[in-house]
Amino acid sequence: ADLFKDDGMKKNLITSSLNRWAKDDPLGAVNWVRKNSEKFPDLITDDAKQQLIGGAAAQNPKLAFQLIGELGLKDASQAISQIARAAKTSTERTATLGALRDYLTTIQDDSTRKNTLNNAIQQLGDSASREDFVTASQWAANAKLTPDEVVSFADGLHDSSELARSGDAGQWVEWVGANLPADKAKEKIQSMVRSWTQNDYQAAGQWLTNAPDGPTKTSAIRSYAETIASYEPEVASQWTMTLPPGKDRDETL
Repeated sequence: ADLFKDDGMKKNLITSSLNRWAKDDPLGAVNWVRKNSEKFPDLITDDAKQQLIGGAAAQNPKLAFQLIGELGLKDASQAISQIARAAKTSTERTATLGALRDYLTTIQDDSTRKNTLNNAIQQLGDSASREDFVTASQWAANAKLTPDEVVSFADGLHDSSELARSGDAGQWVEWVGANLPADKAKEKIQSMVRSWTQNDYQAAGQWLTNAPDGPTKTSAIRSYAETIASYEPEVASQWTMTLPPGKDRDETL
């Protein structure tokens, strides 16, 4: 602590070091924190402990969840997000999900338990969608997520601009349409297609051309047409008129 006069530098050094240390030797990092918390209370903050927990999660998610209570964090939500984000592969996500389910049994309040689960599953969705579609969707199928958990997983899917760059955006739109309840799917599809169109309207349009007819395509057309209307009004109108006569077409027009 005497090497740096800048408090921000001190805190950054401590938090990043604890994270890296915990990836190699989580128990060693934890023991150091236990011994030094009182000596350096301004450096070993909740932020530092969260980074330690995130580092430990890369090796042992079960231990990481146990540390939330042992280290006396005031707000467990950020630490749980750190644990979920540490899962980078299907194997790691499976281990983290199992540890999460065990941890949830220790939470007495129903609302807290539900929010904790939803937030963690969202983070796992974000992590999964950074891999290729086949690997990520296969993990979601094997994980045996409940219907509510599937919705949370979809809420966490990586930003559509990133999915577009990976070439997986269309497949994820179709996955959402096939796996979410109709009302949830419609909202998510329109959000995804809107973002995709803003980033690459030609790719989104090409996918629409080849997509099979059905509720997924209807929601996608509505979002696509509304998004490009300000700069390609004729194209927007043409796509809208491909919708069957009725409410969807009228509201889009």
